[in-house]
Amino acid sequence: MPSCHPRLCEKRLIFLTPLQFRMLELVLEIDEICKRHNITYYLTGGSVLGAVRHKGFIPWDDDVDIMMTRDAFNQFCKVCETEMRDDREIITMMNTPCHTKITIKYMNKSTSQMFRSQVLDYTGCGISLDIMILDPLPADPEAKERHIAEWVVYNELLTPFFMVNERLWKYVDLYRHYEAEAKRIGKDKVMADLYHRLFEAEPAESNQYLYRWGQQLLIYDRDLMGTPRYMDFCGHSLPCPEKTVDFLRATYGDNWIYLPDEQNRETHTSNMHPDIAYCNWLRDIRPAIDSDKALADFVTRKEWNVQKAIPAHDMQVIGYTQNALLTELEFESDPKLKYEALATLSAAELLTRADGYLRTQISGPYLKNDIYVHIPDATVALILRALLKQGEFARAGKLLAARAKQGALNEELTAVNEAFLTIRSLVRYFEDRYVDEADVEPLTEMAPKLEAALAAYPDHLNLLRCELQYALLSDPAAGDEAAARHAIAAFPTDTELAYWAGAVLERCGYTDEAAALYEQAAATANGVILMYLNDKDHKGGVNHD
Repeated sequence: MPSCHPRLCEKRLIFLTPLQFRMLELVLEIDEICKRHNITYYLTGGSVLGAVRHKGFIPWDDDVDIMMTRDAFNQFCKVCETEMRDDREIITMMNTPCHTKITIKYMNKSTSQMFRSQVLDYTGCGISLDIMILDPLPADPEAKERHIAEWVVYNELLTPFFMVNERLWKYVDLYRHYEAEAKRIGKDKVMADLYHRLFEAEPAESNQYLYRWGQQLLIYDRDLMGTPRYMDFCGHSLPCPEKTVDFLRATYGDNWIYLPDEQNRETHTSNMHPDIAYCNWLRDIRPAIDSDKALADFVTRKEWNVQKAIPAHDMQVIGYTQNALLTELEFESDPKLKYEALATLSAAELLTRADGYLRTQISGPYLKNDIYVHIPDATVALILRALLKQGEFARAGKLLAARAKQGALNEELTAVNEAFLTIRSLVRYFEDRYVDEADVEPLTEMAPKLEAALAAYPDHLNLLRCELQYALLSDPAAGDEAAARHAIAAFPTDTELAYWAGAVLERCGYTDEAAALYEQAAATANGVILMYLNDKDHKGGVNHD
């Protein structure tokens, strides 16, 4: 079997792995059924990211995810009773007892894909895509918190083999309460009552969806979904949330457009074969496993993990707090970290010196646990200005949010926050325009805002990138070449800026200089720019309109 399957798409040869090829088959089947019966669904997660950033699969991705409301899913199941292929199956916790997960799978029974979490599953081990259910979340704050708590506990009760959600430390008492109720009246009754409250009883008022995914607690504003926006996915038009880029920002943050480092690229470990039915593997595996002992061991381990959930979390917080104190002492005692010393550095040099502080303060554990590294506000403002100048507005936003939780911002930090909001809005404008220019204000109305920002914050990397994108979207002007050369001189090593400057210089007739800049830009992590470069290679030019 070849290692990949080529597909010709818009004059581009796209190579899919055997797993991606099978995944594409499944999503196209679902798409055909849903279109035929007017059932609304959306791509979600990395599949939306792939559609926007790669016009298909993220190159290293190994799954497809879709989402729909409960009503849509019920309708989908009903039509599948007569229209689903014989070698397909919908796997849920309702119809498959060993599937003790809240996820729903649309599966190809003629294939194999077994994950470590399925070592004791006897069904549901074929290549499948996940169907996520969008359930309404109560708008009332108290009802919302109760709903989330019961949702976390429900997932833990459903899965007796491993800890599903690290948030359980907050809800251990509630978990124990339902454990006791299960012993008193039976687990089936407890689970049925929770299921009804969480997934069947419509809240009085709701403006958000709670994402049904056992490993994560994801909450989305309902208006992000709307009327599906159809986007190219491996040459096929598939539906994404209406507010596509806002959905990606809500899922991945402001850096959604950038490819992660190779070591941070998410994949899943499984034993997979695209053409052998999983029942053949299970026939060989079952005799080698003492299922009863393995199940008992898993249950015991889960109980130990529940018992230590609170002390383990508390110990982690103590460690993070101690590290925060050490960082504070470092700023107090090290002359190189004093405001006066940092103020003499360039923005790039300052961020290098403050790298340890930033990696601590804006890392996930510190933000989630509201652990703040207390250093002088003047120093925080200095670091924030450096972040903004160097194009790090996403990290600046995290640092500002951490500081805002400590109390009102002083005048200096308020001014920095205004700069952050201005720069972020302009960057987002061009990202939104990339997906659909009809969604944003006309270029002529945005121009004065960009001009004012460039005057207020000269030589800020994000704004120079925006200036060159504006030039490419506008009629050629006398100052375009000068703007491109100024940007290159200000940030000669920035690969993203190299692309935009190259495109401007190419339009001005400097093809050799542009070619050199494109070569430099090929090292960028910006997924959209990489797609532009790929299109340029295959089509002989780039259209930014």
